[in-house]
Amino acid sequence: MNMESSEIWSLKTISLKAIYTSLEKILFQKNKQKQDSSKLLKRNLEKKINKRRQLENVDHVDLMNTYKKKNKEIDFNQTEGKNILPLMNPELMFEVPEDIDNWIAVLCPDGIRCYVVAKNNKTKAIATSGKTINCFQSLFPYGQCLQDNRIRSRRIQTVLDCVYSAQLRKFYVLDVLEWLDMPCTYYDADFRFSFVESRLNLIQGINKVSEKNYFPFEMAPRMVTSDFYQYILDNGKFFPENVNLDRIYFYNPESYYISNTPTALWLKPFMITDVLQKPINDQIELQRPLNYVDIFEYDKNLKTNKKEKSSSDSKK
Repeated sequence: MNMESSEIWSLKTISLKAIYTSLEKILFQKNKQKQDSSKLLKRNLEKKINKRRQLENVDHVDLMNTYKKKNKEIDFNQTEGKNILPLMNPELMFEVPEDIDNWIAVLCPDGIRCYVVAKNNKTKAIATSGKTINCFQSLFPYGQCLQDNRIRSRRIQTVLDCVYSAQLRKFYVLDVLEWLDMPCTYYDADFRFSFVESRLNLIQGINKVSEKNYFPFEMAPRMVTSDFYQYILDNGKFFPENVNLDRIYFYNPESYYISNTPTALWLKPFMITDVLQKPINDQIELQRPLNYVDIFEYDKNLKTNKKEKSSSDSKK
């Protein structure tokens, strides 16, 4: 082998070594990236599992009762309902509308009035004050952490006006404010009620307790007022397990969802006789307080009790 060919062979050997070295570096970097990626995925998976465990370990049965007894027993970290419209606040029916027979009567059980917000893969029950009462999983769109996070959206939300029955551990839906970010407040009551009922009927299992649905949801019973008169006369029990009928909301079918409006009214069941001039059965008659005089005196006492409670709360 001459000198020239020896130099060429030496150069080829050096270039091959350089190629092998470069390949080793590339493979090493790829393996490192793969390991880093695996560690990141593992950390993210652990976070998701821990988050899910925290949600599943929440005592979602007793939180509502605790809230009702004493708000201070719940850790309120932040105001959740500040960007939500105020709940509709029906007025006491001092005067009977001429077309009341065409209004929609909604039966409301004894319980806690609240918003239910499904958003960001979790569901929250929010008090009228804007404080979070409970956080749980539901089958509403974007309402559970078990959903695919790839479809997660912080902006899309569903907001319902509900009453929570602690005794039944169930939410009764009164109305809807938003559905998948579609505002519903400027649609009339007749449409809103039909719309939210149709949406609930499409969610299989929403009315049952399951791993993915901690609380059952169902529509609060409702009917045209003209049908309501006979219904309340014939029935003594309106909800399971002897849960009391707390009040009846009356909605003008053409009314929008507004905080304070004369197109949404309410009565206690025992007021039907003296206000609507309609008969009630003996079981409802027994609910009438002994000191009840009329609706005006009742309203006066109600306001007095609220002032006294507000004054005592401010002193604590």
